[in-house]
Amino acid sequence: MSQNLEQIQKCHVVDNLAKGFKSMAQRSVCKDLPVIYEHNSNYYCVLHYPNDLKHENTDFTEIVHSRLENAQYDFSYVYFSDIFLLQLGFGKKEINSPAKFNNSTFKSFAEFGDSVFNDWADFTGAKFHKEASFSGCKFNQNATFVYASFRDEAYFNICYFVDGANFSAVTFENIASFWGATFEANNRVFFKDTKFIDTAFFQDANIKGEMVFEGSNKIPVFYEDKVQLDLQKAIVDKDAKVVFQSVYLCPSWFINIDSRNFIFTDIIWSFNESKSIKVNTKVELKKLEKRIINSKALFKITCRQLAENAENNNRFEEASKFRQMAFETEWLEKKEKISNWIKNLVPESEKLKRRFGGSTDEEDKPIPPTNSFDILRRSGDFFIHGLYRITSFYGESWSWALGVLLLLILVIFPIIYTQINFQT
Repeated sequence: MSQNLEQIQKCHVVDNLAKGFKSMAQRSVCKDLPVIYEHNSNYYCVLHYPNDLKHENTDFTEIVHSRLENAQYDFSYVYFSDIFLLQLGFGKKEINSPAKFNNSTFKSFAEFGDSVFNDWADFTGAKFHKEASFSGCKFNQNATFVYASFRDEAYFNICYFVDGANFSAVTFENIASFWGATFEANNRVFFKDTKFIDTAFFQDANIKGEMVFEGSNKIPVFYEDKVQLDLQKAIVDKDAKVVFQSVYLCPSWFINIDSRNFIFTDIIWSFNESKSIKVNTKVELKKLEKRIINSKALFKITCRQLAENAENNNRFEEASKFRQMAFETEWLEKKEKISNWIKNLVPESEKLKRRFGGSTDEEDKPIPPTNSFDILRRSGDFFIHGLYRITSFYGESWSWALGVLLLLILVIFPIIYTQINFQT
């Protein structure tokens, strides 16, 4: 060491830290620890020393153990190395004092599962380099993760957020799972300017308070083509509020959940990968087919619920687009049934030949005839549906209907008139 250790009084803590915050960390975290570890010409205490090999010094583990035993949970800016996190987790603990992990660095798996935070939990600016698990945790006071970054999977499954949580400006580079999490009444959960770069799971979540997804022109929250918001079977109380403001959304994300009372403001509906406003039902169904059985039937319900939501809030153009998508999904269903019927013609004719040849196999036995009226009714329904689609796009496109009307008046009717010989 080139510098006399006796002249070193205070830990460097981290770079680019305001003087006031640095002094606070030195008083509450460094305390009287010796500042003897050098890194890039700066000196640190063992807790803030940014070196993955510091686990070789047993002081680090002993100090952390001692503070946990004495219910001291101020680990602001602490650098947790790979090996340490494998040896000691923070899971299954009852924490009765403020838990301060703001701006801490977790180089390996961070285990906080099944812990109870009875006081404020502060993870502001924390950096999780590997998987982080908060599954089963109960946050009885406010939980703050503002500006935190999760480079690997982040799990908040079956968590209880009793007094609000703030995930604003958090970056989730991998899966973010809130499966089965409970957000209690009278609290607010914020995802403002949050970056979801992969799937965000809220399946079976229980939302009793207010949940806000808010973006901006620079940070649209859900902004990558591979992003998917999964809200299936989430329970939203009648007094709860789910707000989406200034974000990109896809209609297929709202399948298996009633979205009629959600609040949508300044939304860009990404009907296809290029995020254009053009309705593209096939793209949405393609996304669903990978994970949902009977996707067409469920997607029809979703589109009609979104249409009702838009209409009740005077977003009539949006409502029209969703109704179009519902009708188009129904049209695709009808086409699929006709296509399957045509495909079955050849196998049925082969069965008929085998029966005339004397076959008594079960599969070759005749199927009882369908009611003739039912066949006529269904074929007529298909014809009317198709005509409705061609002439006005299900009555939702006035320009299309006007075009068809002008075609009839200016082209079709004149051709018919000139081809008929009228008797004088």
